Amino acid sequence: MRALLVSLFVLMTIYSYAQDSLEYRSYVPNHAVKFSPFHLINFYPTLELSYEKRIYRWITLQGEYGYVIDYGDRTDASYRNKRGSKFKLEVRKYFAPVTYRNLIFYGALEGYMNAIRFDERYTTQECFGEDCDHVYIRDRYYTTQYHEQGFGFKFGLVKYFLSNFFMDVNSGWCIRFVDYDKMRPDNIQIFNSGVEEEGWGIDIPNEHDRVVPSPVLGIRIGYRFR
Repeated sequence: MRALLVSLFVLMTIYSYAQDSLEYRSYVPNHAVKFSPFHLINFYPTLELSYEKRIYRWITLQGEYGYVIDYGDRTDASYRNKRGSKFKLEVRKYFAPVTYRNLIFYGALEGYMNAIRFDERYTTQECFGEDCDHVYIRDRYYTTQYHEQGFGFKFGLVKYFLSNFFMDVNSGWCIRFVDYDKMRPDNIQIFNSGVEEEGWGIDIPNEHDRVVPSPVLGIRIGYRFR
């Protein structure tokens, strides 16, 4: 009798584990492609696509590539000809599927790198004449290089619609290492008009080299291949 009870307990444990594994497996993407629509309205507009692959039962690896798009002078003539790329690598651990909501939660560690160039307008004061007595103002464009690397952690959820379509939402914190290099002549004189711009007091972009913590938020839509 005791042997029968032990056998039943072992069978129930195996069955429960198998059910949990199947439940996780049905919600963890095996292959998935994603698109990040809100990166298109970033200061550096980016066509950003990602691919996620399951490497273990509840663990996946995701790679992301972003191609910077230049909208021309329609947004701000002070910054033009934006070009470059963004890269991101992420490891995810899925947990706690909610079957009646058709979603699953996850935690993730990520590392990323941005390498972007753009032409920035500078207003310069120049002169001509024997004694430089004829002064005039001139607009010039010089290339600025923007590099950023960082790493962070985040938590999120994947909500499925129509079986294989889903929305991927996450938030967290990262450490940013930001570097700007202005490729303009050292002897150039930048002209200050003395007029202060009204606004929120936030420089966009903030072109100061810095290492700072920063919140992150991501929203992606995607499709999984079972």
